[in-house]
Amino acid sequence: MTPREQLIMEQLPLVRQVAGALHEGAPSRFSLGDLITAGVVGLVSAVDQFEPTKGVSFRSYAEHSIRGAILDSLGGLDLPSRKQLQHADGPPSEPDAIPGASVSPKRTRVLHAEDNPVFRSVVKSLLTKWGYEPVICCDGNEAWEAMQREDSPRLLLLDWMMPGIDGLELCRRLRADPNRPYAYIIMLTARSEAQDLVEAMNGGCDDYISKPFNAHELRTRLRAGRRVLGVLEESYRAQEASRESYPSAHIYPSCFLSHSSLDSGFVQVLFSMLDTEGVSCWYAPEDLKIGEKFRQRIDEKIRSSDKLLLVLSEHSVESPWVEDEAESALERERREGRSILFPIRIDDAVLHTGKAWAAAIRRTRHIGDFSNWRFQDSYHAAFQRLLKDLSARVREGEQSGANSPHGPSGNTVSAGE
Repeated sequence: MTPREQLIMEQLPLVRQVAGALHEGAPSRFSLGDLITAGVVGLVSAVDQFEPTKGVSFRSYAEHSIRGAILDSLGGLDLPSRKQLQHADGPPSEPDAIPGASVSPKRTRVLHAEDNPVFRSVVKSLLTKWGYEPVICCDGNEAWEAMQREDSPRLLLLDWMMPGIDGLELCRRLRADPNRPYAYIIMLTARSEAQDLVEAMNGGCDDYISKPFNAHELRTRLRAGRRVLGVLEESYRAQEASRESYPSAHIYPSCFLSHSSLDSGFVQVLFSMLDTEGVSCWYAPEDLKIGEKFRQRIDEKIRSSDKLLLVLSEHSVESPWVEDEAESALERERREGRSILFPIRIDDAVLHTGKAWAAAIRRTRHIGDFSNWRFQDSYHAAFQRLLKDLSARVREGEQSGANSPHGPSGNTVSAGE
């Protein structure tokens, strides 16, 4: 048992003591167990955030945090002593600054869908404390309605198991709408098995946190989500400025995005940006119609696309599915005598893998570097290089095709250095 876990266990009697005292005057709809659950969240927050200071003992700080979490779960009833401690919450703070971001971080709206009133109140309190503007929904149906508004939040915390529309179904519905601005979705749930994480990420979630959660971890994951959304917003602005300065149209090849479903967060961002630039893209499984033959449809799309844009990562180099798609592209290159495979990477896995097919790509191709894609400047530079190289391939293909009755030739693809 770690010192942190031991400290939490030692203070559990304090949680029961505070919860018991507050339960006597609480509304009947709140059980003692509900208040203890909220108190444990407050205790964990106290353990993670306490800093020794003159005149405030850990026990006093923990009792304050436990009491505050329980009272918040009761609907924000009277908090007689919350601001009497040196570490009291005080006014809402501004969200943490994000390195490289020019977008104002003030009062970012966060939608939280949760059917448990205790967790709902605790998360609302934390979001407010961290400077966010919480949009609270009691179930998936209410969250779905909130996301139909023009000013719907783009940073979401979803519980999985809710009445009506559950969190995963809500995520799938949001991802199925190609005209919707990209939303960063964090699944915050009691489901903690590895298969649950895989299912959630396959369904379009960007991140996953198991309950009971660590407040510092949740805050960090929210900052990561804001950073990704900032990348998108900065890129949109840069592209608009580029169009105004250089209105001449670019011609890009059609692309099939080959990737692991565990990298769906990056792929959805990339797809959105390529679509904005007028690049015709397709990727599975979200683009498939209900009832379509899965593998057959994908093979058709690979054959009909000019390029296979291969997203290399620690997940995709281990994927037989991605390997098969890459091998199909290489076979098509040999058959048609032109370059098809266009590799990019989002981490360093391909640089060290022993997988034969991925190692062969590493040895024979330049691979575009998107490993720092969560940072605006890095993502923008890599994306602009990608567009430049895609456009160059079209020009080279036109020139080669004009000089040869068999079309363009050559196998080397430069997707950025």
